[in-house]
Amino acid sequence: MTLLRIDHVQITAPRTREREARHFYGNVLGLRELERPRTLPSSSLSFALGEATELHVVLVESPFRPPLSDHFAVAADDLEAMKRRLAEHSVSYNPMPWQGGYERIFVQDPFGNRIEFMARAAGSPPGWGGA
Repeated sequence: MTLLRIDHVQITAPRTREREARHFYGNVLGLRELERPRTLPSSSLSFALGEATELHVVLVESPFRPPLSDHFAVAADDLEAMKRRLAEHSVSYNPMPWQGGYERIFVQDPFGNRIEFMARAAGSPPGWGGA
């Protein structure tokens, strides 16, 4: 058996803030919204995350509490462009130490979910760069 790839990532957001979730993931991060898979609750959003991965945002009732250290990481081809995009939308980010030849930043969505963006430095050998 061989594990091939991550198929999807699922996070949660408050049900009352669906519009804000759609704006952050669709407009701020620029992800394409997908038709909701039948397997997800009707109170969820789905976005394309790269060529073969999806991000599912399940909208939950209060009280909502984001995880403290859980996150998902997204490899980017141009981290400087992502930084500019975030700045255009007044979204702050925290730079992290380079690891395994990758520059990394962390962002929180409007609900406190953590997202890591990472890009391999020119000339760095391919390899794992996660947190």
